[in-house]
Amino acid sequence: MKQFKRSRLWLYITVFIGIIIILTITFDAFSFIYRPVVLVPISYAAYTILKITGIPVTFSGPAGSPGFCDYILPDSVLRVTFGCTGIYALFILIAGIIAFPCSLKMKVTGIALSIPLFYIYSILRLVFIGIVGHSFPAALDYFHSYVMEIINVVFILLVYIVWIRYVEKSPEAI
Repeated sequence: MKQFKRSRLWLYITVFIGIIIILTITFDAFSFIYRPVVLVPISYAAYTILKITGIPVTFSGPAGSPGFCDYILPDSVLRVTFGCTGIYALFILIAGIIAFPCSLKMKVTGIALSIPLFYIYSILRLVFIGIVGHSFPAALDYFHSYVMEIINVVFILLVYIVWIRYVEKSPEAI
């Protein structure tokens, strides 16, 4: 029985890493599709919320081929790249869902529920970074590089754990 569990773990890890590689290759090859579907909507939604909060910010979308948007604040410019949207964290979450041993219906449900959560989280993440960039510019690098990275990991793990709990309680669990 121990051997079976160990081989199952290696299968999970192999599939997980394989899916991450496939998603990364797909992302690199089709970033022109991800730009209008991920980068621009998330960046623009966060910009709109920042404007509503009264922060004086100007939005500069991706002109031509660059894979970034800029938030122009009075004292600085915040460059929003694909990494800032959390797309790589979403790839890790999707890879974990696909690799998990459960039914296809559970996997599709997990991905379908994770994507809107990802968009909401990513928008709020950029709003908080924009607020910190405006209110505490000296703390921006620390906040962005450390605090938000920890929050990324916690968010992805939380969504994944909640989804696994859902799968375990489902009558379709394998």
